[in-house]
Amino acid sequence: MSLDYDKKEDIELICSWRDGDEYAFAVLFSRYKQMVRAVSRHYFLIGADHEDLIQEGMIGFYKAIQGFDENRQAEFHSFARMCVERHMMTAVKTAARNKHKPLNDYISTSTEHSSEESGKIDLYSSLNAGIEDVTDPEEIILNREKAAIIEREIESKLSSFEKNVFDLFMNGMTYQEMSFAVGKPEKSIDNAIQRSK
Repeated sequence: MSLDYDKKEDIELICSWRDGDEYAFAVLFSRYKQMVRAVSRHYFLIGADHEDLIQEGMIGFYKAIQGFDENRQAEFHSFARMCVERHMMTAVKTAARNKHKPLNDYISTSTEHSSEESGKIDLYSSLNAGIEDVTDPEEIILNREKAAIIEREIESKLSSFEKNVFDLFMNGMTYQEMSFAVGKPEKSIDNAIQRSK
């Protein structure tokens, strides 16, 4: 039976699969898995294993089988390759867009803590906020040490411009307000914030 399936054309197998023949899909799958692997070598999926990218390609291949119209003048191989590439590209673009999502979606805990003199948020006192609410002495010490480490990292890693922009950002200023305050374009402000994050 397998030999008969191997001799069938792709379109015949697609029609058989649509009629409920699951084995026809298995034959198509085995025919095209090398093509999917070959296409996947050209892409990199951020935060995922290479096998995940191949799985994305197989989803594209499955969609190609579902969407192929044998009445059009296109070869299935070309159509399948295009679907696989597009699905992989979409996965790569989506992963790239979400790369900074955890950084951009954080909830600031510092908005309630403000400096009495200026009415602005004091970044470093906000790092210590909530420490005293803990009753376990060991946890209090550990939290203080974490806050001190974060403070040192901010001081050592950021340039004076980045630190200035970061402080303004933590005080709730918009990009336009920060741009006006430091006399730099909004793109420079955005770059400084992204580096700070």
